Amino acid sequence: VDQNYFMYGDEVDYFHRLKKVGKVVTNTKSIHYHPDVIKRKCSKFWIYYYVKNSIIINYKYKNLSTLRSIIIIILSLYRIINRNGFKEFLYILFLNKYKFYNAIFYGFKNKIGNDY
Repeated sequence: VDQNYFMYGDEVDYFHRLKKVGKVVTNTKSIHYHPDVIKRKCSKFWIYYYVKNSIIINYKYKNLSTLRSIIIIILSLYRIINRNGFKEFLYILFLNKYKFYNAIFYGFKNKIGNDY
């Protein structure tokens, strides 16, 4: 696992690197329990690293990477409004030292790491 990702995306990067060296299989009978996150607010850290690392992974491994990255940005904005409310949405976009825009910029610059 690439520790440089710091948060979010390291497992996706690992999966794509595994695919390059061999067959990746899934146990379809396995059970994974995960807490209900749909009602949980999106933290500033989650937003930042999710957006940045998703853009990096799109450019590293995916076709149509610009389109995929734009979709990630739009879906992230939707999640923020839906989970955090409009007031926090405005805060994240305009008052949080432009961290959302930094995440996009650093994602397109392929800057991996703990830089929040």
